[in-house]
Amino acid sequence: HVLQKVLVASGYIHRPDAVTFEVGPTGLVYDVQDDILYVTSTGDNKVFAITRAGNRTAPPPNGGEKGTVIYADDVHLHGALAMAAAPNGHLLVSNSDGINADPHQPSEIVEFTVNGEFIGEIAVDAAPGGAFGLSLVQLNDDQVSFAAVDDNANVLKLMTVNVPD
Repeated sequence: HVLQKVLVASGYIHRPDAVTFEVGPTGLVYDVQDDILYVTSTGDNKVFAITRAGNRTAPPPNGGEKGTVIYADDVHLHGALAMAAAPNGHLLVSNSDGINADPHQPSEIVEFTVNGEFIGEIAVDAAPGGAFGLSLVQLNDDQVSFAAVDDNANVLKLMTVNVPD
């Protein structure tokens, strides 16, 4: 049973879309230690940080606030969609390819720091529009596995990668 509802952010680009069905805010990751809610916005093609998100008792001033942009990268972001937190604190975002599409980088998952530094990317599918949902599991100190939805093949792929030193 819900005890309280509080608007913590608004103002993101949203609209129906032929490629992605609906464009709007999509991915969420909450950092409980620092009380920051990270939000991907497909239409804005950016990742935002909302501070004090878990402790707000009233809406933001002026009725609307997206948060602070922490990652905006037209080279690597192509419709920021799902998001997950890596064990090292980095964020991973899947690209819908519905915004700012790049035929040379289809269906990518992008890794970056919460300070906005690009780390790398991994292809989920060779065709555009495949990368969708994702989730991570740390196997050990040296490896991380993550599951990624490939909408093109209608499958779930499990990938294991080495954690850099």
